[in-house]
Amino acid sequence: MTGPLALCLDASTPRCALAIGRVGATRMLAGDDAIARGRQASAALSERLDALLEAAGVAPSELEVVACGVGPGMFTGVRVALATAKGIAMGLGVPGIGVSTMAAVAASIPGNGLRLALLDARRGEVYAGLYRCGETSVTPVRADACAPLSTVLDQLEEPALVVGPGVVPYADLLAAHPQVEGSVPLEGPDGAGLWRATTGAWDTRTNAAELAAVYLRKSYAELGIHQPKRPFVKSPFVD
Repeated sequence: MTGPLALCLDASTPRCALAIGRVGATRMLAGDDAIARGRQASAALSERLDALLEAAGVAPSELEVVACGVGPGMFTGVRVALATAKGIAMGLGVPGIGVSTMAAVAASIPGNGLRLALLDARRGEVYAGLYRCGETSVTPVRADACAPLSTVLDQLEEPALVVGPGVVPYADLLAAHPQVEGSVPLEGPDGAGLWRATTGAWDTRTNAAELAAVYLRKSYAELGIHQPKRPFVKSPFVD
């Protein structure tokens, strides 16, 4: 028996992940998880979605649900992906699914077990998500958070595999912690991980208009610490 046809997208990290398939199937129909080099991961989102649909042999009108990574991650990427997902879903009149980017990262490593997904949030903090991954499930152990890595690790009550873009900048601290059973650096979720996290979140589907970004903390500008790269100079052509 085949389930609803779902389109999934996430542009919260340098690796923009896309997937399409039928909910309940063990494998997706097609996926794309290219890594952005020298530009925003969401820059070519529209063209890549067109190519994904073509590769899967699916017309946009056939889609029955649209899932989107809602963050945390790169602010611009999250917003672009969310706006794109909402536009597609609302245009087709189909429901949406908000997927934690941390869940998608955790699910990008095959196999079962406890996964600690990490993204470098800068300013001495990480975005962290602790998930228990099964064959067809990605279950949160605690809510995603933004905190110093030492705080996150001290909350681990059992050994976990650490995965994600946050592994490399904190390699030494991770290697020294007794509850870290290993680490795998990733540049973001891959298509298979996004698909796995989406199928695990199927019961959370809702009106696409209600999907919202999850930032976990304010941007530099909102915190009042954004500094321009050069002094402001008023144009002589503007009054």
